[in-house]
Amino acid sequence: MLRRIGQIFFDEEDPRGTPVLVEIDNTKQFGFMIEQNGEGECTVFFPGSPSPISGNIKIVKAGMVEKLNVHAGDVARVLGAFGAGTEALFARAKTHQESPTSTYTPE
Repeated sequence: MLRRIGQIFFDEEDPRGTPVLVEIDNTKQFGFMIEQNGEGECTVFFPGSPSPISGNIKIVKAGMVEKLNVHAGDVARVLGAFGAGTEALFARAKTHQESPTSTYTPE
């Protein structure tokens, strides 16, 4: 189990564990997309804070999910800091989306 969690947070080649924001009831929550399911749904792992190694898994509508252009480890560090660093994380995500040299390719 710990090996799988490590893969989600730190394996940049594995598309499972893609950092996302999910809009739920006029709020947004960090999560990691585990897989895209048929019929426009996604399986998302919602980590806890300050310990992102446990949390909940939910099936959500794909339209509620916004992929973040940052590394999963960066999101895990923000969660571990009770959300401190969120503004800088969003700034990096925006910069990566605008950069022509970014290697990020959304699925």
